[in-house]
Amino acid sequence: MSEQVQPRKIASAFPVGILTFAVAVNAAVLIGVGITLDQSGTLLVTSQDRYMRLVKLRGEIAHYDEVLTMSARMAVASGHPEWEVRYREFEPLLDTVIQEAERLASPAGGRAAGETDSANQALVAMEQAAFQLVRQGETIRAADILNSEAYKQQKIAYSRGLDLYMDNVEAELASVVTLQRSRNRTARLGALFAGVALLAGWLAVLGRVAYWRQQIESAGRSVLKSNLALRRATEALAEANATLEERVESRTAELRTSNASLRKLSEDLIEAEHAERERLALVLHDDLQQLLVSAHLRLGAAPVVDPLAKSDVRAALEAVRSSIDVSRSLSSELASDAVAERDLSGALESLVVDFGARHGLNVSLTVQALEQPPDRAVLWFLLRASRELLFNVVKHAEVDDASLLTYIRDNHLVMEISDNGKGFENAWDAETEEGPTGLGLPAIRQRVAWLGGEFSIRGGSNNGTTVRLSIPLT
Repeated sequence: MSEQVQPRKIASAFPVGILTFAVAVNAAVLIGVGITLDQSGTLLVTSQDRYMRLVKLRGEIAHYDEVLTMSARMAVASGHPEWEVRYREFEPLLDTVIQEAERLASPAGGRAAGETDSANQALVAMEQAAFQLVRQGETIRAADILNSEAYKQQKIAYSRGLDLYMDNVEAELASVVTLQRSRNRTARLGALFAGVALLAGWLAVLGRVAYWRQQIESAGRSVLKSNLALRRATEALAEANATLEERVESRTAELRTSNASLRKLSEDLIEAEHAERERLALVLHDDLQQLLVSAHLRLGAAPVVDPLAKSDVRAALEAVRSSIDVSRSLSSELASDAVAERDLSGALESLVVDFGARHGLNVSLTVQALEQPPDRAVLWFLLRASRELLFNVVKHAEVDDASLLTYIRDNHLVMEISDNGKGFENAWDAETEEGPTGLGLPAIRQRVAWLGGEFSIRGGSNNGTTVRLSIPLT
């Protein structure tokens, strides 16, 4: 049994109180200086923003006043009513900026703005009277009003008020700047004294921390001895885990190899089935169909006189024609795998059209484009499986509509066939019957499993059915 080394008890605890006090003082000083600087900066920024707005308002007032004066004089000089219309357009704008200037200015500046507003009201009254005379055709009397001494005095008062208004604004800004400088000097002095005090405090704290560090290093040496035993035990556990991981990786590799072999065997089986279907399609096309066509021609050209024999010949001709149609349909179905290899979407579209023509089943088809199509054996299998599943809809669902959807998800090619028919009592009933293609749902499920995919059936009695196949692309 290994000896357990107990760490030596630390004689003195960490100087939490001293550090807390130092941090609190430091925080208080920084917060105080920060608040002072923030308030000063906020005051200065606010004053500057207000000053800039007032300067802008001063320019707008002068501009609008000039527009109104020019409009009034042009109306008197020309007698055209459009100048009065222009005057009416700018008059409320001038009133608005004067009112805003009165709100933003200091009491002294507000009085100057008020005087400007009073002069403006007097000027507006004179200009309104001039417009009235212009409308009456008395342009000379209207000109006398605009050239009168009273009008000139009001213009002088108006300009003097604007100048006084800007002088007050500039004086107020200078006062704010002076106050800001005073506050900044006070803040700098406070920060200097606080910095000296903090330096002294931190020297004391560092001394205490150095003493505590000596004690903690002594205790740490004892802890290292205990950690050595723990490290040895940990290494032994890690070695055991590594051995276990190697075994798991080995079993996983074997399973992966087995799955790959199973998929390869399944693809080989599908390839063999495809080759046999191609051979059968060739026999149907080159041999059986040729014989049937030849028989049809011979029967059609046979010199038959007896009415009874003619009826038998017509029946034989009809039977031969039906055999030719069935042979061609079967040959086309067997050859459709080659189309799926080149174009799965085109093969499915042909299948959907065929089901609509033969069985009256309207199938809504949605096919996502495949950037990297899977092996051709998988494409052949999907086409045959879709044909089998659509036959199940025709045979069991008792509906005229269905949907076929293929898409890519998580590196899997997924196919879903759905209907809103009567469904199955349970999933077992859905998988106990072999279909017309020779696959049947059990065979489809088995082939999907061999290819490393998943097969599922959702639905119930009178709730429709959805069959889903998901096959890895690689």
